[in-house]
Amino acid sequence: MNMSKSYILAGLAGTALLSAIALTVPFPQFLQAALFLLLGLVLTVLTAAYVKNLDTLNMQGRIISALAEFHAQSSANQAVQVVESTLGRLFPQTPLYRYPPREEDEAMPWGWEVAQEVTSQSLARGQAIMLSRSQGETALPAGVENLAVLPVGGRYQALILANLPAHISRRNLQLVLATLHNHLQVVQSRIDRQKQEQELWEELLGAAVTAMESHDPVFCGHARRVARMSRLIGQRLGMSGEELHQLVGAAWLHDLGRWAAPDPESPELDHASCGAQTITESLTEVRSAVCHHHERYDGSGYPLGLKYTEIPLAARIIAVADVYDALTSLEGETERCEHQAALGVIKKSIGTQFDPLVVVAFEEVAPELEETAMDPE
Repeated sequence: MNMSKSYILAGLAGTALLSAIALTVPFPQFLQAALFLLLGLVLTVLTAAYVKNLDTLNMQGRIISALAEFHAQSSANQAVQVVESTLGRLFPQTPLYRYPPREEDEAMPWGWEVAQEVTSQSLARGQAIMLSRSQGETALPAGVENLAVLPVGGRYQALILANLPAHISRRNLQLVLATLHNHLQVVQSRIDRQKQEQELWEELLGAAVTAMESHDPVFCGHARRVARMSRLIGQRLGMSGEELHQLVGAAWLHDLGRWAAPDPESPELDHASCGAQTITESLTEVRSAVCHHHERYDGSGYPLGLKYTEIPLAARIIAVADVYDALTSLEGETERCEHQAALGVIKKSIGTQFDPLVVVAFEEVAPELEETAMDPE
């Protein structure tokens, strides 16, 4: 029994007691007893209203505490995970389902047909919906008293709460679902806008690099392919959206030094160092990755002889993608390797030239990399 019902029953019991006392006292004291009766009823109503409002405030407080984490996410899937964990904390005793389900997800006892139907309704309305057998709103399957559906978009179309406890008011549930849905839309809009800006930045960067590569037919398309492969490897390694953005930018620019005018004061500079000097200092991560993409994992590379994790992760990724593309696309027709042969060459250099973790990720995305090799442009 929830707290509000307990208070109401206690108030009613007190009121009944006062009424009983009123019936046993002489009539002249009846008015005094009636006042006690009225006071008991008023206190009961006020207590019930207070507890109800307190439940609402507590629920609002829990949602507010989750919003900071919610808006800090850099991908839609991460934001949905925060929504899922928030619902789990708010309604710990209520089964929560994703639709469409993952292979490892527990199956709905009444089947996924219902989930598909209510998800379609929620997406069509563009808002969360609540369905209850007691309200006669829909024909729910046996064993289901109510459903709450929150449309989330992305990989999962909806999150579904089933058989919420009766003490959770419809008003509070509607408040929770509407708040989470509205903030999810804000986060997804921000992520979509950032993605569009990054895509535009990459297109402009790609156009400039492609123009530079056109002066040397051997390198035409090289930066584009390295950027594409680097993104795949970075995604496999779980890099954040911002880290991927910096990685792809560095991959596009990794050979910038080949076309930059030589520094008259340092004519011996290698192309990696020369390219890094060309990049503005505000792009710290990009500049560092360009500078160190020819370092070797065992410390025998250049320009600084860094080793292991001293080498920036982006540089370690670009190093693998760069060599793979050189083997499959830049060599002459007779020396050029097929995908499997190039993969074998790289695997032989694990621990010496290449980071083992990066090579593992490289091998895991091998099917996509093979497609990249088959489509050099």
